[in-house]
Amino acid sequence: MSEMWKPVVGREGEYEVSDQGRVRSLDRVVVQAIARGPDRSRTVSRRMRGRMLRPVKAKSGGYLRVSLSSGMSGSRIRKIHQLVCEAFVGPCPEGQMPLHGDGDPTNNRLSNLRYGTGCDNVADAMAHGTFVLGEDRPQAKITEADAGAIKALLPTVSMGRLGRMFGISTSAVAQIRDG
Repeated sequence: MSEMWKPVVGREGEYEVSDQGRVRSLDRVVVQAIARGPDRSRTVSRRMRGRMLRPVKAKSGGYLRVSLSSGMSGSRIRKIHQLVCEAFVGPCPEGQMPLHGDGDPTNNRLSNLRYGTGCDNVADAMAHGTFVLGEDRPQAKITEADAGAIKALLPTVSMGRLGRMFGISTSAVAQIRDG
C-alpha cells in the first residue's frame, strides 16, 4: 500500500504529513527580513527545496516532533502525532487529545492514532503497563511507608504540621487522607 500525503493544517503549500507519520517540506519561496543596516524592514526572497524533515524526540514524553518554519513568522515546533490526526482525522474535539493505540509515542502511523479523553489515555497506559503509581513515579516525594505514617498521625497532628514534617503541601496530606 502506498503512503498517502496531506497538507499540514495551517501550513498548506509549505508542509505535508503522511499516514505513516512522516513530514516533508515542499518546494517554495520564503520571504525573510534582512536584519542588517539602518533599514530593517527590507526583505529578501529565497527559493527553498522541499525535503523530508528529521524528527527529534522530545525529552518529556518521548514524542517525535518537527520544526515548521516559514520566513517572517519564524518557526514552530509541532508534535507529529498531532499533525497526523489533524490532517487525516480532522480538528481535535474539545476536551480530547490524540492518543497512541499501542502506547509507543514514536509510532505516529494513522492506524495507531485516535482522539480520546485524558481518562482514555490513562486507561490505555494502564492496559499497556506504562502507567506508574505511588513511589515509583519520578516526581514522588514520599514513600508508601511515609504515607502510612501520615495516615496514622492524622488524628493527632494537624495537616499543615504533617505537610511541613514530610516536605509536602497540605493538599497532598489531604489527598493521602482521602486515599
